Amino acid sequence: MTQPTRKPSRILVIDDDLDVWKAYRLVLSPDRLPPDSSSARISQLLDATLEDDTGSDFDLSFASQGQEGYQMVAESKGQTPFAMAFVDIRMPPGWDGMETAVNIRKLDPDIELVIVTAYSDRSMEEIVRAVGSPDKLLFLRKPFDPEELQQMARALTSKWHLVRDKEQQQIAQRLLEQQLMQAQKMETIGTLAGGIAHDFNNILSAIMGYTDLALMRVKESSPLLDDLRQVRKAADRAADLVRQILTFSRRQPTENHPLQISLVIKEALKLLRASIPSTIEIRQEIGTQATVLADPTQIHQLIMNLCTNAFHAMVEQGGVMEVRLTEVALGQETVMVNNSEMPPGRYVKLTVSDTGSGMDQETMTKIFEPYFTTKEKGKGTGLGLAVVHGIVESHHGGIAVVSDPGLGTTFTVYLPVANQEPETICKPELPPRTHTGERVVVVDDEVTIRDLLRQFLTEAGYRVDIFANGLEAWQAISRTPKSWDLLVTDQTMPGMTGEQLSAMLLAIRPEMPIILCSGYNELMNDEQSRKMGISACLQKPIGRDALLEAVGRILNDRA
Repeated sequence: MTQPTRKPSRILVIDDDLDVWKAYRLVLSPDRLPPDSSSARISQLLDATLEDDTGSDFDLSFASQGQEGYQMVAESKGQTPFAMAFVDIRMPPGWDGMETAVNIRKLDPDIELVIVTAYSDRSMEEIVRAVGSPDKLLFLRKPFDPEELQQMARALTSKWHLVRDKEQQQIAQRLLEQQLMQAQKMETIGTLAGGIAHDFNNILSAIMGYTDLALMRVKESSPLLDDLRQVRKAADRAADLVRQILTFSRRQPTENHPLQISLVIKEALKLLRASIPSTIEIRQEIGTQATVLADPTQIHQLIMNLCTNAFHAMVEQGGVMEVRLTEVALGQETVMVNNSEMPPGRYVKLTVSDTGSGMDQETMTKIFEPYFTTKEKGKGTGLGLAVVHGIVESHHGGIAVVSDPGLGTTFTVYLPVANQEPETICKPELPPRTHTGERVVVVDDEVTIRDLLRQFLTEAGYRVDIFANGLEAWQAISRTPKSWDLLVTDQTMPGMTGEQLSAMLLAIRPEMPIILCSGYNELMNDEQSRKMGISACLQKPIGRDALLEAVGRILNDRA
């Protein structure tokens, strides 16, 4: 197996004697000499006595003074660092070799240093004490032997690479451990979220539903009207919070369609403009009409969360929020997102930037963690960016962030382009009633939900029978299955689930319309329900309009 080719090791020679430079070059980098030069001819003679060809092993740089060498080491730190440096001990009039070595060691603790001397006023012990790291400090006396010089360069650069490779492996290992811990944390909280979602959505269904009933019955002149509207708004926010928890934990079922994301951006910004103070300027630049395969609700939530985050960063001082959408082709250039390389392909690139307070590196490492927030108590849930992270991952995309304290923040989202035409999604409306008096079975183990659905359907003109569990409903329906026109059942119930009840009922009456309701169920989605013969799935909390729309549409279709 062929080993990967390593770039030549960088070696710095700091010496005020140009003839010494030539000596280093002809021993360590002979292939860089002009072929017809006398030095090259000497190198050919030396090659006959050396075991290996070292021409491609080293990349030499030269400095005539200590300060110059120090600056070259400093500049290399952000690019390709020097593996080692040969430092002459006597270099008038600036820093001598010991002072140069001391300063370079402070700048780069990993560099291998060789003090080169023919004579010195300083002892080796003094130099070692001053420079430190004796395991990375050697001495070489002039005039040096070519083979000794070459062997020293080979040994020290190899040692430097081994140490560096080990450090990079340790860094990679720590990153993997951090990613694993984050994944486990997300999974744990996601499991908790799924566990509470069903019960919490049942509670919200009751709050929202009875509020809807009260709003229907209260007079416009009643002082209670505004109070009830506020209760309904609070319930909507609570339902949205549950959806966010399930989204970032990837337990919220999604329905992906070809979506023109630019339309969602424009709609979201229109909503935001009404709630953002005039001290914050919104700039938008839509550069593509490309489509993505995505859940429209989640993409809307992603944009709203990123823009809300930008708004909060500028709420005190004002500023500019910029939203850009472009199309890019990844593959020619490498794009790293969360320490992972994005797969090649065409992507829509959504950028949301602000001129707010920015973040330090420590904060940036935590921003996608659930419940982490920098806002004051009561002003943030810590779920906004965690939800964004979950949405992006569920759509096979990537998200990156760049920020500095005082310089604002930029979030960049990459989503794969879908080679499909966007679908037109219309808001459902209550269908006109073609029949009246249809008989509906409602099954739910929560008494408040049963009563609520009964009232919704009864006031709409349906005849309703209610049951507390699947077994009771099955015993009644199985005796005269054609006596009912529709079944509305909860999914999660003790003894018999809604899915089991539906399967048993469809076995004896295949044409029976069924609506399956769920506060949370990651095992059942719309596609699986349709395969079973279930007419529709409704996610709790269920509002009055959503229920009546589904019931009316299904019964009209079966008429």
